[in-house]
Amino acid sequence: YSGGEPITAQVDSVSAWIKMDANNTDDGAILVQAVKTYQGSNGDSTVAVGEGYFTIPSATTTTYTQFAVPLNYPDPNAVPDHLVVVFTSSSIIGTQTADNSMKVDDVSYSYAGPNSIWQPLFSEKKLLVYPVPASTLVYFNLGANEDPSQYHLQISDLQGRLISEKQ
Repeated sequence: YSGGEPITAQVDSVSAWIKMDANNTDDGAILVQAVKTYQGSNGDSTVAVGEGYFTIPSATTTTYTQFAVPLNYPDPNAVPDHLVVVFTSSSIIGTQTADNSMKVDDVSYSYAGPNSIWQPLFSEKKLLVYPVPASTLVYFNLGANEDPSQYHLQISDLQGRLISEKQ
């Protein structure tokens, strides 16, 4: 449970746009856990207080498709302090095949309640892309503390076709 996105209340659901590689033989999955850290005399312990799981069918998700994973809370009064989201191109249940791949974009979450808005999951601004939408020219501005050699840029159109690729 190390890391995760700090949160202040129960998260209702997590949403993401996902595209599975056409050659995948396994279904993918999204696992979401809302966790609470308790401080004790023997150190900190972390407990999942809410969970959600969704299987992504590989055969039907070869273009970007939006998925939302609702979270269930056994204790309706539990207040988590972190959100952990795991994406996998092979289901965590059953057989896993090597070389499956998945592309994930625009991950966000919403708090429970009628006045909630979607929050981006990655709150640190490592990369700015503008203008959006764009027709002929797009700017990519990587944060000052980021090493460009550690990133691989792929640009796709709305149908998921690769337009450009660069280390």
